Amino acid sequence: MTFDEGVQALKDQALSMMIHAEGEIAHSSRERGIKPLYLIYTKGIRFAGGALLIDRVIGLGAARIAAELGITKVWTLVMSEPAKAYLDSVGIEVQYAALADHIQNREGTGFCPVETIALNTRSEESHWFEAMMEEIRQFLTRIGAI
Repeated sequence: MTFDEGVQALKDQALSMMIHAEGEIAHSSRERGIKPLYLIYTKGIRFAGGALLIDRVIGLGAARIAAELGITKVWTLVMSEPAKAYLDSVGIEVQYAALADHIQNREGTGFCPVETIALNTRSEESHWFEAMMEEIRQFLTRIGAI
């Protein structure tokens, strides 16, 4: 599958994201935002053999979760510069249609809340991921997504 075919499949199926592992769709979702990746991670699902994540939007929070899931390739319509820098730094291959300074919130009035959480999470280096995930959990709970 090529980048264009993957993105077209996402659009054709009206999906927000899909994960391909071992040549098949392992997960897909129509839900917006970070929720699908958050739920996959919290269910304990990992892709030890690598996987391809195709998503509409990838910000830093999604990039960090993808890395923890064992994703080895990320294809997206829009990627933030912080997400690209992070994915590059951990050796995950990326392709995108557009690169943005940051991901905007749904209203287009400022930064995406999850990108803000990922950028601002401060904790001991060994606990930064858990701290970020707790803040994301609180955010998703606050907006009634989980």
